[in-house]
Amino acid sequence: MKKENSGLFLELWLYHSLKTKFQETELIGIHHGVSVSKDYQSQVDSVDDLLRDSEINTGSTITEVDVLITKNNEPYCIIECKCKDKGNVGMPDVLKLKGTMSLLGVEKGILFTKNFRQDLGDSQVFENIYVIQDVLIMENILDQVFDIISSNN
Repeated sequence: MKKENSGLFLELWLYHSLKTKFQETELIGIHHGVSVSKDYQSQVDSVDDLLRDSEINTGSTITEVDVLITKNNEPYCIIECKCKDKGNVGMPDVLKLKGTMSLLGVEKGILFTKNFRQDLGDSQVFENIYVIQDVLIMENILDQVFDIISSNN
């Protein structure tokens, strides 16, 4: 596998693994590759509209969410997988995730990476954004996601 495809591989693996883990839970929905329009808040009334608009792709897409977790048919958590060849994943990636969370009204965000820049401090939480590093060690990833979406903070 090419190094530049490792982020996509993680994204697809997470999607299918989470879909399998939550298949029996009607309250939790797992969605992959959701396009977000700049007109999201004025044109979309529900998650179903968001997903339908994502399939149509009206051309006004500003970003794509790797994995969207819904709870009670409302956007609840965004997962982004970043694996950059040049440079580290850092604050610009956190800010983009935070902006997408704000646009969709999402409570939690998870950023998976292998190389997060450490000069931002030791905290793994940036206002409900969880940075999970060393994703090449995949043994506990699903448990970490489950713990984050189950927690009350």
